Amino acid sequence: MMRTEKSTSMVTLDERSNRSDLSFFSIRRVDAGGLPVVVLEGELDLVSAPELGAAMGSFRAGELVVVDLCELEFMDSTGAHELLRASARLGDGLSVACRRDGAVRRLFEVVALEDVLDVHPSRAAALRAARERCRERRARQG
Repeated sequence: MMRTEKSTSMVTLDERSNRSDLSFFSIRRVDAGGLPVVVLEGELDLVSAPELGAAMGSFRAGELVVVDLCELEFMDSTGAHELLRASARLGDGLSVACRRDGAVRRLFEVVALEDVLDVHPSRAAALRAARERCRERRARQG
């Protein structure tokens, strides 16, 4: 009979600080039927938050934008600050997708971001809300 052993490895903090994947962060812009979606992955922190700020700064005041945080593993207060800055600039044009569980959702709950931002549990739900807002704006104008 062949015996297999399961091995696990632990990474110490010192070893982890030398790894390149310590704070992976990715930001990209995609089009969803005419609506811009800013998709974030990895860890949004002090180092990567300026990238979000720059990306959000490229939109005009009041423009409809969805920020998808569903693939984000971690976000600290600097990321929350950038979302609040974007919200102040875009007004009701900002919709945020954030999973119902995980570290990012816990931050949203602790600092009550859901009381200030338009938060949805998925990108699809955030897009539906943004499209509804677009219809409402057109109805007011027309």
